[in-house]
Amino acid sequence: MSKPISFLLALCLCAGCATTSKSTQTNTPKKGEPILTMPVSETPAKEMEVPAKEAEAPASEKAASEDALLEGLESEYASDKEGKDVKNMKDPLKPWNLVWFHFNDKLHFWLIRPVAIGYGKVVPKPVRTGIDSFFSNLKFPDRLISCLLQGRWKDMGIVSARFGINTTAGGLGFYDLAEKKCGMKERDEDFDQAFGRWGIGQGYYLVWPLFGPSSIRGTVGLVGDIAANPLTWIPWPRAASVGVSALNTVNNTSLDPNKIKDLKSATVQPYVALRQAYYENRKKLVEE
Repeated sequence: MSKPISFLLALCLCAGCATTSKSTQTNTPKKGEPILTMPVSETPAKEMEVPAKEAEAPASEKAASEDALLEGLESEYASDKEGKDVKNMKDPLKPWNLVWFHFNDKLHFWLIRPVAIGYGKVVPKPVRTGIDSFFSNLKFPDRLISCLLQGRWKDMGIVSARFGINTTAGGLGFYDLAEKKCGMKERDEDFDQAFGRWGIGQGYYLVWPLFGPSSIRGTVGLVGDIAANPLTWIPWPRAASVGVSALNTVNNTSLDPNKIKDLKSATVQPYVALRQAYYENRKKLVEE
């Protein structure tokens, strides 16, 4: 009996050791068997990617905003450069021009405008309008020659008809009968426009005392305008000539005494605004 019991105990002991040894062995795959791996959770990787994206987002947005800013600056610089090259007159004589700009400005606001306002309170507006029409009618030779130089034959006919009607039926031009009754509007033509139609550029900007803003082309044209004015043909005393010119200036200013004042109040750079207004106005008159 002792031998069978001993044999059973030995057999159980061997089986227990075999089981323990098998459980402690690693699952080493045999040759030819696929390697089995535990699935790896993607959650930590995704969690790691989120901070990276969050870190990259501000950088990309910042780059986009910088690109937009650069594009805006480039377009602004291009338009500003184009404005300087195309729209504005060349002004290399600015020191000279500034001196006479300030001189004319003080003369206007300290003398001409106050006198014109007082003159306007004394002289009725219909009379002042008639005087302005009279001086305008005297520019007939200037307008006629300018239209002739430009080959504007239709305008030559209108200018001639206006002068004939206003000088006779309009009382020497004090009443603009040609426009009010016949519908013939005044043609504002001068030598400067004729030169512009020939393709001559305005050249440098110039400011003259009393005459105001002009250009090289405008100065040459002004000489022609003065020569074509019938008032210069009359051999009267110098004082009378100055008096007539002063009357024309004061009367014209009295019809719109706030014109220059409004222009100055509308800009922080009156000199530049006046120069630009002169350039645009002369350009428009030539192109019409």
